[in-house]
Amino acid sequence: MDEIRTLLETQILFSLFLTVALGYLVGEINLKGFSLGSGAVLFVGLAVGGFAPKAAPPALLGTLGLLLFLYGVGVQYGGQFFRGLTSSDGLKANAAAAIGVIGAGCVSLALVPLTGIRVDETLGLFAGSGTSTATLQAIMAALKTDGAAVGYGVAYPFGVAGPILCIYALNAWLKPKIEQPAAQQIETAEIVLRNLAFFGVLFPGTRR
Repeated sequence: MDEIRTLLETQILFSLFLTVALGYLVGEINLKGFSLGSGAVLFVGLAVGGFAPKAAPPALLGTLGLLLFLYGVGVQYGGQFFRGLTSSDGLKANAAAAIGVIGAGCVSLALVPLTGIRVDETLGLFAGSGTSTATLQAIMAALKTDGAAVGYGVAYPFGVAGPILCIYALNAWLKPKIEQPAAQQIETAEIVLRNLAFFGVLFPGTRR
């Protein structure tokens, strides 16, 4: 085990890609409709980090990963975001999301006088419970401390696993019937053209 730990701690890139690969495989495991998906990478990373603490990648790599993640989310859901700002259903969803975030922030700040947790740590709990890495970066930049990372690391696994378990439980309880869209199929056909006047003529929407 010491040799494996030394290998992981000295070969940072190997540890990184091994963690991603193992997390992907674990996320593909499906137990009666329940799977962790890409969130399994987090739990594998926690296991690797606990086993080989020095295997952590450079901070620059984490920042780059965050930027790529934010870019991917923005490009993929940008159209839905702006449509949500103009439709009635979207405005209701945004209002519910704002109430949820504000409520979670108030609960997190209430932990400071109730439990004696430091402000930076409870803000990290808030960021981790919402799985918002961007919020963590903003907190660390504003407070100039690492306490937020501690709270984030504690709450993040629950922020990932909690919604997955809740959705699984609600799906098993309510058993909603969701109609799947019909798969798009390409049909091919042979057409015999017997009128010589139409030979070589291109119709709208056709290509040679």
